Amino acid sequence: MHQTSLEDLPPSAFLNGMMKQNAERIVYLSGDINEHSIWNVISQLISLANSDNRSPVQLIISTFGGSVHEMLSLYDTLKFIPCPIHTLILGKCMSAGVLLA
Repeated sequence: MHQTSLEDLPPSAFLNGMMKQNAERIVYLSGDINEHSIWNVISQLISLANSDNRSPVQLIISTFGGSVHEMLSLYDTLKFIPCPIHTLILGKCMSAGVLLA
């Protein structure tokens, strides 16, 4: 059985998926909480808040945790942006991830 990876997909499939997530106002935080993953999530949240600050954003979290400093950066952003944030735990959520939920 052949497994499909991201490298096998055409670039348009990846972009279409990202555009759909953006249109549905869904942001994913998965894997380790580190500088790269948090700044990716923060930039998406700020972008969505700037485009429409009244519609809610769904933050889906699946993480074992990670850096406390980065988690606090995201926590501050969640409190700062004016649009409502609905969090959903999908799978695992430990350590710093629990504080964000």
